[in-house]
Amino acid sequence: MKAYKNIFYVMAFCSLTMVMSCNDDDPSEPSEEERFVGAWTASSVTLNNVDVLNPEYSNFRITFNDDGSYITVDGDPIFTDTGGFWTITSSSESTVNIDLDGVAVIAAFGADDSTVTLSFTANDVVVGARTKGLVGAYVFALTKQ
Repeated sequence: MKAYKNIFYVMAFCSLTMVMSCNDDDPSEPSEEERFVGAWTASSVTLNNVDVLNPEYSNFRITFNDDGSYITVDGDPIFTDTGGFWTITSSSESTVNIDLDGVAVIAAFGADDSTVTLSFTANDVVVGARTKGLVGAYVFALTKQ
């Protein structure tokens, strides 16, 4: 009987040691916000299904900051170079909805999060007497830098 008790204690000790030594080796998935943070450049831009990358957006860059702000470079006429603020409003398995200064944007990430497609509709916004941007359905295909 004593031998069974000793075997039980050894097995219990080994089991406990194995359980305690196990850890989660899988890297944690980045949050939705972390997926956006960083500098992105345009690989393609369409307005109403027409390619407008060249010359308007050939040097376009948008940087999403972790504080909820963003800055764009060479984003005229649809973006100002001063940037603004972004927030995630919802997400699903395949898309993330963000608010970019009041504009509803649908984002779809590529398989490895190094690419994202931003789709949105720009409405006519008048600043003073001048129209800001071009009206229509935009699709920005971006690559993370």
